Amino acid sequence: MREASQRGLAWAIGDREPFEMLDRVFNREIAKFLTVGAIAAAVDFSALFAASRMMGPTAAFLVAYPAGVITHFLLNKYWTFGCARRDFAKQIVQYAGTVVAAFLVQSAVYAVVVRWSGGNVLLAKACAIPPSTVVCYLLLKLGVFTGRSGTGR
Repeated sequence: MREASQRGLAWAIGDREPFEMLDRVFNREIAKFLTVGAIAAAVDFSALFAASRMMGPTAAFLVAYPAGVITHFLLNKYWTFGCARRDFAKQIVQYAGTVVAAFLVQSAVYAVVVRWSGGNVLLAKACAIPPSTVVCYLLLKLGVFTGRSGTGR
């Protein structure tokens, strides 16, 4: 009885052991998600740089952009979220919806900050990225990349 009350007291005064594992998993997943974003951006910029040496800027953008998107999709699916779903076509449609939602959030924040800041586009972009990143993460985690490895959903 005394041991049980000591455990209860330890939890009441701040023993966070039940939450530590959840915190570690969550923080690791967020770190992976942000790392994937950086890798996808690097792939996109590298492809853009290479393509711009062979074609005009618009064509180079159109050629390079899919490289970043494909990198983002595949690394998040298999590495960040460990998703084992096999309904690839459905996931691609869901992923496209996530990209559109993140774009809409980023566009709205960007427009507000541009107007508020007197036209500072870099500040607006910097302010718009975090909320769209949160939206993208939540939609990917809760909808697109459900079904951890081994569940086969």
